[in-house]
Amino acid sequence: MNIFTEKNVLPMLFKETKPFDSDDYIYEIKFDGYRGIVYLDKEKVTIRSRNNKDVTAIYPELHNLNKCCSKKCILDGELIVMGENGPDFFKMQKRGRMKNKDKIEKERQENPVIFVVFDILYYDNQDLTSLPLITRKKYLEKYIKENDNLIISKYIYKDGKKFYLL
Repeated sequence: MNIFTEKNVLPMLFKETKPFDSDDYIYEIKFDGYRGIVYLDKEKVTIRSRNNKDVTAIYPELHNLNKCCSKKCILDGELIVMGENGPDFFKMQKRGRMKNKDKIEKERQENPVIFVVFDILYYDNQDLTSLPLITRKKYLEKYIKENDNLIISKYIYKDGKKFYLL
């Protein structure tokens, strides 16, 4: 089984809990967007929703994400649109529902989507899902290059309660 070719990976979803501190966890920002899986190779970018629906055509500004990595990879993250005060879920909802190519192009220019990467699940023909999360984070930092449409989520250790209050 090759998770890259089968394209049936689902994103890890947010689970609500009370803030806590632990040496066994890392903490990241929950962005207000749509979860997604991005498949990158030299020729093609494929974006799949949390329900594994191909949504690539809705986000043409992300069609060059394969330039962020020189090898085949699968990235787990969140699609967001930035507003004046940070991620704007309502703008993201509008983008996610669009079908008309002209309207998509207009929104692409006015409200571009950014892919925030939380995890790398596959790299250079290797399924990384059995590795610890922190090891996969190191892969992200080493092999994925950020650009205007792709950023890597930052994280902290231990201080979950303090991070939650920020």
